[in-house]
Amino acid sequence: MHAGVAADVADVTVGGAVGQAVGGALGRAATMDVEPIDRRLVHRVAMSEVYLTGSGVLGPDDYTVHAQWPRRHHFFSPERRGGDLVLAAETLRQAVILTAHRYYDVPLDHAFSMRGLSVELTGAGGGHALVPTEIDIRVGIDGVRSGSRGVTSFRAHLTFVHEGVVVARGTGDLQVLDSRLYARMRPTAVRSDALAPSSPMRRGVRLVPVASGTRPTWLVDMDLEHPVFFDHPLDHVPGMLVIEAARQAVDAVRGESGLSSSSFEGTFLSYLELDRPVLVSHVPGDGAGPPDDVLLAVHQDDRLAAELRLR
Repeated sequence: MHAGVAADVADVTVGGAVGQAVGGALGRAATMDVEPIDRRLVHRVAMSEVYLTGSGVLGPDDYTVHAQWPRRHHFFSPERRGGDLVLAAETLRQAVILTAHRYYDVPLDHAFSMRGLSVELTGAGGGHALVPTEIDIRVGIDGVRSGSRGVTSFRAHLTFVHEGVVVARGTGDLQVLDSRLYARMRPTAVRSDALAPSSPMRRGVRLVPVASGTRPTWLVDMDLEHPVFFDHPLDHVPGMLVIEAARQAVDAVRGESGLSSSSFEGTFLSYLELDRPVLVSHVPGDGAGPPDDVLLAVHQDDRLAAELRLR
């Protein structure tokens, strides 16, 4: 959208707070050096699942990304007081991938792996809204590594701001894999569309308790056709699904699903395959964090695949 067009639209009187919010959002977009978001740049097929609306350059390795969170959603709960942890994580994922493609020239056919990811809600976001929530995200990049075929990894630091107030912070450790290397690494991976459909689940994930020594452990039952987690066929369990499973595991540990998790920190050690069982276990506290932290371990084939900490 050209700046002049945006400014003209922003001047239209819509009425009351709604008009001010719409005008403010469009006016802010008019002052940014933004380009429309191609859904391929965030690895999405459904336009409804793209939460980014623009981006710009602030300086070397310093960027701004604009996002819009819906008032309500068929899966996420943006109206939840304090915000939705998984929605923030998905927005972070999209912002990091967009930055890699748009500003570090990573080709569209390359694969990404987020080896480390953290998100913290400040408690200032969420709640009832009359219009979608406009989010300005500051993205700082460091630790950039490059090879003969371009960027191979970097670390992103993100700050989410709504109306001048920080509502979330996060980091992402991105690894970039060119298509040939990815194919060599995963020659036997099975895609979700090659497996038998599972029962539809609104949350996309259901935890099934299993007997496993003294630790509470759950089998992750997943909906391989879920419109959020499997927006398109995948050959691995998506990280956002793991975060949702972790959130449900924390609810089970605390025994009070009404107390929402406000932070997530995860280290992902390997891909999780779709055609083999995935187990999530509660790990006794290590004393390294606050007493209300919940530690989880994700295993597949008796191998540790991820370590997670939620609060």
